[in-house]
Amino acid sequence: MSLCLLGGCTIFSRCQLFYVILLLCLTGVSIADAPLKPSIVFSIKPGLCVLGEDEIECRDQLRVKWKANSIYSLCLYQEENSQSLHCWLAAQEGEYQFSFVGRENTAFELRDKQTQKTMATKIFKILSDHNTSRNRRRNPWSFF
Repeated sequence: MSLCLLGGCTIFSRCQLFYVILLLCLTGVSIADAPLKPSIVFSIKPGLCVLGEDEIECRDQLRVKWKANSIYSLCLYQEENSQSLHCWLAAQEGEYQFSFVGRENTAFELRDKQTQKTMATKIFKILSDHNTSRNRRRNPWSFF
């Protein structure tokens, strides 16, 4: 018996041919049955806040958007907070706008409503322009 694949032929015994066909069938089934990884595009606008010299906390309006390849029931959480900011039921995309006040980088998560599994995470960055050390105006070896 011979098996022709990709323009070439190979001669097999009946037993070898059986195992080759079985192997091809099994690999095809496992690839076809592999579940798709959930794909969620998650964004926060603006993505960062820059504090001025006289500011100690960031105050901003944040807009969260997400879009998925499947339907999900998701909730938006701020870091380790157990209370959700907003939830979407059986949706493929969502948008939410809210006021934010914070002093340091903050992570926002989209979690599955039933399982509480984190599906996507974004970090809102807060940059400070505060200069904690005084700049020297002259070199340390200069006396004048």
